[in-house]
Amino acid sequence: MTATTADACLPAVTRMLLASDGSTTYLLEAMLGTRLSVVVDEQRHNLTATAIAPAIARLVGLNADDAVLLRTSRLVTDDGATISRNLVTARWPPDPAIAEIITDRTAPIGPALRHAGITQARRILRSGTARWSQTEAPAAFKEYVINRPAASPVHIRETFNPHFVPTVKVLASGTGEQR
Repeated sequence: MTATTADACLPAVTRMLLASDGSTTYLLEAMLGTRLSVVVDEQRHNLTATAIAPAIARLVGLNADDAVLLRTSRLVTDDGATISRNLVTARWPPDPAIAEIITDRTAPIGPALRHAGITQARRILRSGTARWSQTEAPAAFKEYVINRPAASPVHIRETFNPHFVPTVKVLASGTGEQR
């Protein structure tokens, strides 16, 4: 992935997070110095691909009448602070080798795949900034697919809380400059 102009304006630590094709959970834990856990807010598999953006359906290899898994989750600290919001899209039923992992409500997907020894490759599709909420500053995000041999890809979009993953460069004088 090549950095976009928008990405180049972000702090180095944020650019590294967005450019990485490894486990975002492990990188966030290293950045923050704490373990993270997952909270699954919603998980549905009673939808068809018509309920998602056509571009994502194509990436995941879905036809209009194929069933889809949509999972919204958050990575949180022990004290409940939300670090990221995540949207996972996959074919339903998913590849049997990862079905339990991507529907597990207790473990983040990346570390669970690694723990299970699942061969995978991540391909970053895009990254940049988006709104964390209506009242918050811009938040960094990245969107990627997890590919496995002979299996449908899993699409993931992660948006990072700007209070923990900065979108403002801090200048040497200690003042921040909004970019």
